[in-house]
Amino acid sequence: MNIAFPQGIKIACLLILAVSSSVNVRARESDSAVWRRYFKERVVNDIQIRPSTNEVLREAMGTNTLNSISSKAFRLRSSSESRVPDIENVKVKMMEYDIEEGGQPQRIRMGVILGVNGRDEAMNGLTYLMDSSTNMGGKPFKQLQGGPGDVCFVFTGETGAAARGISTIFFCRDNVAVQLTLFAKETDLLAVARQIDTAIMAAPHKEKRLPIGK
Repeated sequence: MNIAFPQGIKIACLLILAVSSSVNVRARESDSAVWRRYFKERVVNDIQIRPSTNEVLREAMGTNTLNSISSKAFRLRSSSESRVPDIENVKVKMMEYDIEEGGQPQRIRMGVILGVNGRDEAMNGLTYLMDSSTNMGGKPFKQLQGGPGDVCFVFTGETGAAARGISTIFFCRDNVAVQLTLFAKETDLLAVARQIDTAIMAAPHKEKRLPIGK
């Protein structure tokens, strides 16, 4: 069965709040060569990234966001936080939710990395999420055209046109990298990912007047 996820935006806000509290601002720009090389080596075909003239830094949500998590459909099962290797002072927040729907338990795992210094940092974090999700060699990922974020990837064996055929989605919007993994096929994971992307774009932000990729 399909599940409506109007609360996806609220959960995304909670994730952004949790991650933003664990990172410290550093006075340096991340190198885009790392994620560009990774995508070339691990993603089939050439990728296309939506162009932008300035980096947009999404800011932390207020603590009142916690009060908006009122739906009982999502129940936090576990959460953990760990440092992202090779990216100083940046951490990944992993959270698992049980979904109560018609007596059929389902589970969704969400991972969020906030690039406090810009999109390059978040894109490098995205490669960490992707690389941590598989031990396959070669090019296990493909770009999902029309997916959420500035760039979006799924596993090559999964059909992007069939919502229930996607088990894991990776995407990056501005300075926020997200991994979303589904442990049941009854849920439209792509719809959930788009809800989260909408929440990220609605978050307060400030423009960083530096060319992307420099």
